[in-house]
Amino acid sequence: MKNELISIIIPLYNKEEYIYDCINSLINQSYKNIEIIIINDGSSDRSKEICESLVNKDKRIKLFNQANKGTYNARVCGIKKAKGSYVMFLDADDYLKTNAIEVLNNYISKNDYSVIRFNPLIVPDSIKNNYLFNSNKSFNKKEILNMLFNSNLLNSMCLCIYKKELFSNVKEIDKKILNGEDFLINLEVLSKVDKVLFIKDCLYYYRYNINSTTKKCNYDHIINNINNFIYCFDKYYDFIDNNYKMAASYKILEQTLSILFNLFNVNISKKDFINTCNKIMNNDVYNRVYKYMSYNDLKNTMKNKSFKYKIKHYINLCNFYKRKYNLIWYNKYVFKVIK
Repeated sequence: MKNELISIIIPLYNKEEYIYDCINSLINQSYKNIEIIIINDGSSDRSKEICESLVNKDKRIKLFNQANKGTYNARVCGIKKAKGSYVMFLDADDYLKTNAIEVLNNYISKNDYSVIRFNPLIVPDSIKNNYLFNSNKSFNKKEILNMLFNSNLLNSMCLCIYKKELFSNVKEIDKKILNGEDFLINLEVLSKVDKVLFIKDCLYYYRYNINSTTKKCNYDHIINNINNFIYCFDKYYDFIDNNYKMAASYKILEQTLSILFNLFNVNISKKDFINTCNKIMNNDVYNRVYKYMSYNDLKNTMKNKSFKYKIKHYINLCNFYKRKYNLIWYNKYVFKVIK
């Protein structure tokens, strides 16, 4: 059996109430040949002090401090520091099952896979889990790229173990991305592999935190999301060939709808809403979207179950809110996006 050094990278920003449990789940792993790389991304709470106390107790823990650059750049920094043949990523408010790395090493020993994807357990378990895969199965490159654009199974980097060599060309960026960074890195990395093994083992405890960055809902945060996603959207086409650019365009349209839905949850005027929509739709990235989607492609997109659900959800919201606004103007802008 292989005894590979496996690097676990933890981007850390203000998670003082969770970071001890997170690191402790790694210290207590049944598989011992690991290094724990913590990138403290400018935390202003007690996160750094907690990590320093743990570093003194276990020489496998390495703490690096930097100014706040965002999760994307923190992960890239961790990759550069990693010495393992394989790397994993763990969010600072989550934790691993005690035998998680041992299970993964067993699969690595038996199969020549560059990427293995495993299942999460959501805490609390009353939250619906949309990330489960119920059997062990390998997928080829074409299937993986289709899965990236048509499901959420590969949205999170924390649910995979990767050969470190896959990240050889991943570089820091000059923008602090608050969300969408996992998909962006996965798109670059998974475009290099011929196959990915999905396993049914539940190894990762994902803590559902309603106050996390990705779940905040205020106008300023939504504007930041828009800027984040448009930046990511523009990068989608850089890592794929023409066969998948229609799928990328579909993904962009779907995520655009999701952003627009969030505006229902904030107190926003008609003027602000129109300005926000213009900000989205006047961006050059949408010229690329329509360039790669024919009329028939758009018709097929509208038949997709996930997309139909979003449209249905949008219509229900319109019906609910029409007591507050005359939503003809809202419909005009949203359906311009999906015309």
